[in-house]
This record gives sequence, C-alpha cells and structure tokens, in this order.
Amino acid sequence: MRREVTRGLWVAALASASACGPRVQGDAASRTLPWIVGAWHHIESGATTEEQWVAAPDGSLLGTGRVLVRGTIIGFSETLHIGDGPGGLTLTTWVGGQEPVHFVADSVTADTATFRNVRHDFPQVITYRRTAEGTLQAKATGKNPDGSPREESWTLNAGAPPQAPPSPEESQGPTP
Repeated sequence: MRREVTRGLWVAALASASACGPRVQGDAASRTLPWIVGAWHHIESGATTEEQWVAAPDGSLLGTGRVLVRGTIIGFSETLHIGDGPGGLTLTTWVGGQEPVHFVADSVTADTATFRNVRHDFPQVITYRRTAEGTLQAKATGKNPDGSPREESWTLNAGAPPQAPPSPEESQGPTP
C-alpha cells in the first residue's frame, strides 16, 4: 500500500512539473546536487515530515514533500522541481494547489544550495545542506503576514521513516 501511495505521488509530481512550471532543460541540477536525491524524513511531536527526490530523465530533480500524522497528510503537501531556469538553477514549488513559486539559486557549494525569492512572503529563502553525518538540513526563512521574521528548520534523516506500531484499537482487529 505504501509503495502504491509513493508511486502515485511521483506520478503526480511528474505531471505537475511538466504541466505547471516553466519548461526546464539541461542537467545542471542532477550534476550539481546529487546529494539531495533519495528519501528523507524527520519525526517530531507525532508528525512525520517526508521529502523524496529523484533525478528526472532531463537531468532536473523532482521532489515531493508532505507532513503526516498517523499516516494521514495534514494540510501540507508540495511538489518540487530543481532545474535550469531563465535566472539559473531554480527551485520551483507547488503547495496545495497554489500557483508555483520560483526560487533562484544564489549560492551552491559541494554540500549546500540556497534558493531565494525576495518577492515571496514565506519562505523567501530555502536552504538545503547535506551534513557530514549524512543528514539533510532544510531551512526556510522569510516574513510572517505582519512583517516579522520567521524561520523554520528540519534535520531530515536518510531513508523512509520507520513504520509506527499500530494503535491498540488497530491491533485488536475487528470485533466479532
């Protein structure tokens, strides 16, 4: 079941990336950021944040992100695309049916990529960093609606999250 859901998310990501965003060509993303490819997760306060990235045939990177509680998406899912755009290497995000937002890379090193869009409210800056320990740190900074600064960050572990044990109600099975 989980494999079918993941496969469905990738089909949706591919369809969204080809239908909603600018046509991105080239292979700079997969050559520049190979360390982002894979499954990543962060578990905190009963919620699981997941990101998954794959290299597309054209060399760009396609990703999905979501937050789940007990296996159910809770209000946040996104489709991501990193590829060559008019302004250079560009991260495009589609969150919950909203218009795509484009962030242009302003700093890329062997283990860090920072994307910026100062015209967007939150986030305005998205940074991914691969650590020596093998985790992926993601940070989003920008402004709240009242103009005050806002920052969110996550340390994502490699691989799929561990399966949660069933609740007592689920483990008892159906009542005869």
